[in-house]
Amino acid sequence: MGTRWLEHFFEPQKVAVIGASERANSMGGAVISNLLQSGFRGEVFAVNVKRYRQVHGVPCFQKIGRLPVDVDLAVICTPADTIERILKQLAKQGIHCALILTGGISRGRAEQFHPDKNPLRRIAQEHGMRIMGPGCLGIMVPGYNLNASYSHLAALPGKVAFIGQSGTLASALLDWSKERGIGFSHFMTLGDSVDVSLPDLIDYLSRDRKVKAIMLHLEHIDQPESFVRAVRNASVASLCWQLRAAVSLPVS
Repeated sequence: MGTRWLEHFFEPQKVAVIGASERANSMGGAVISNLLQSGFRGEVFAVNVKRYRQVHGVPCFQKIGRLPVDVDLAVICTPADTIERILKQLAKQGIHCALILTGGISRGRAEQFHPDKNPLRRIAQEHGMRIMGPGCLGIMVPGYNLNASYSHLAALPGKVAFIGQSGTLASALLDWSKERGIGFSHFMTLGDSVDVSLPDLIDYLSRDRKVKAIMLHLEHIDQPESFVRAVRNASVASLCWQLRAAVSLPVS
């Protein structure tokens, strides 16, 4: 689907965090805390089947159907067996973009989520949704005051966009860069993204004049021809832009 709706991931006005609570180990609660601490200027909502009125001070709804109809981005932090149902509810609510942070899917579940037979991909295609994940660290855009992640560290502002596939390596990179005062324009990991692809993100970021370089850490490349095309287009977008990649495994 190319770059359609991707601005809702990086410049949302309204964000809903599905599965957020104030429990100490709540991934959704961490996302809301990070959004608030980053100074996000938009509106934040929580969704939890429990009858919470608020989570960390933001309004909480018991059902997705009670969210405002103009939510730009839903961040899903619920168990794997709820994701398909939640995505269908989001589509019914007219929410076009979903970021799935849920990880730890069992081997059998992971097989179901294989790209060739993935029910989440079918939902994306049938409803015109953009889905990033499952297994994402989240998205940080420091210049937009956006930290929609569960990371314990926030990225500093800068001019280099980072796209990774490993949350562990991304966390280590955040630690390393923070100590050295190195910033990023965008910081994200794809996880096992079922819809939004690496070429899609390269295409989108290469059009952003605030992005002067794109740094990649890749463990595999699922769409080699599209990847090469996106890299070629990004490399000629501007003479002063750079594309740097660290590839840890051969192209599959």
